[in-house]
Amino acid sequence: MKDMSYVLLFINAIVVVLMAMYVYQNERRMRELSTDQELSTLEKEVNVLKLEKKKIEIRKAIQEEKDYISKLQVSEQAADKTPLKVLLPKRYDGTLTYNYDEMAQSYCASLSSGWVFALRRDCARGADTCNNICASAKNLILASVSNQRTRVSCFDAYRVDNPSTAQPDSNTVFLRTHGYGSGGCTWEANHCGPNYCCCKAF
Repeated sequence: MKDMSYVLLFINAIVVVLMAMYVYQNERRMRELSTDQELSTLEKEVNVLKLEKKKIEIRKAIQEEKDYISKLQVSEQAADKTPLKVLLPKRYDGTLTYNYDEMAQSYCASLSSGWVFALRRDCARGADTCNNICASAKNLILASVSNQRTRVSCFDAYRVDNPSTAQPDSNTVFLRTHGYGSGGCTWEANHCGPNYCCCKAF
C-alpha cells in the first residue's frame, strides 16, 4: 500500500512537470506570437514612413524640375529678345525717306546676337575705316548698355542708297543696299563705300 502511494505520488509529480512544461511552452509561443505581431506592426509603420519619405522626395524633385524649367524658359526668353534689340535714333522723324538708320540697324542686328549698333559713316566727308569708327565710339556704346560688356569691334559694313526722295510706283527700282561683310570693316578711309558700320559690344 505504501509502495502504491509512492507510485501515485511519482505519477502526480510527472503530471505536474508535464503540465508545467505545457504551460511554459504555451506562454513562450504566446510571447513569440506577440513579438511577431509587434514586429509586423513596426515593419508596417516603417514601410509607411519610407513611403511618405519617398513621396516627399518625389514631390521635391518635381518642384525642382519645375523651377529649373521655369528658369530655362526665362533664360530662353531673354536670349530670344537679345538679338532683337534695336536702338532707334532720337532724331528719327518717321518720314518715308528717313529710315536709313533703322534699315542699317535691322541689317546689323540680323547678323549677330547681343548688343549691336549701326553707326553712320559719311564717306563724302573724309570717313574713317569702320574699325576706327567702332573703336572711337567704344565708350558711348558701352555706356549705352550700362557697361554690361567690356569690348567693342566692327563685324560688318552696310550701304543703302535712295536715288529718289519720293515714294516710287510699283515695279520701280527704289532703294538699293549692299552688305560688305567683315571686309567692310577695313574699307579704305576717305573712300566711299559703306555708309554704316556694324559694331558689336561683347
